[in-house]
Amino acid sequence: MSDTRATVLVVEDEEVVRRILAALLTDLGHQVLEAGDGEAAVQLMDSHTPDLVITDKNLPGISGLDVLRAARERHPHAALMVVTGYASYESVVEALRLGACEYMEKPFLDLKAIQDRVRAALAARAWRHPTAEVLVDRLVEALSRREDGPARAALPHAQAARDALHPPGD
Repeated sequence: MSDTRATVLVVEDEEVVRRILAALLTDLGHQVLEAGDGEAAVQLMDSHTPDLVITDKNLPGISGLDVLRAARERHPHAALMVVTGYASYESVVEALRLGACEYMEKPFLDLKAIQDRVRAALAARAWRHPTAEVLVDRLVEALSRREDGPARAALPHAQAARDALHPPGD
C-alpha cells in the first residue's frame, strides 16, 4: 500500500490493459479514473484533478499526445506517463517535450517495474508542486540568515534543491 493516496487517470482503449493498470494502481492505494479514449479523458480532467495521467499513445479520436497537452494545460503539476505498443523516436521525443516522465512499451512484462515507475513519477511530482518550491525557497532564505556552522553547511544543498526546482529559463 502506498503512503500517499493519489488520483490517477488511466487512458487506454484496450479494456484488458486498462483494467490491469487500474487494478495495479488500486492495489497501491490510489484512486483510479478510467477513460477508454482521449475525449473521455479530457472530460474527466475537466471535472477531476489527477496527480498522474497514464495514457496510451494511440487512441481513437484524439491521440495520447493530445491527452498529454490537455493534461499539461489543465493540470500543470500532474505527472505524465505514456504507454504504447508502437513506439517511435519522434513520439518519444514529443512525449518528453510535453513533460512525460515515462514512456513504456506494451506488452507489460514486469508489473513491479510499473509500480516502481508510478511511485517515482508521483515522488517527482511532489517536488514540482508549488508547495515544495515555496518550502525550499523559505529554507534557503532561513539558512542564509543563520551564522552557525550546521546551517551554513546545509545552505549549498538547499540552494541546489532550489536550483533544481527553478531551472534556468523557467
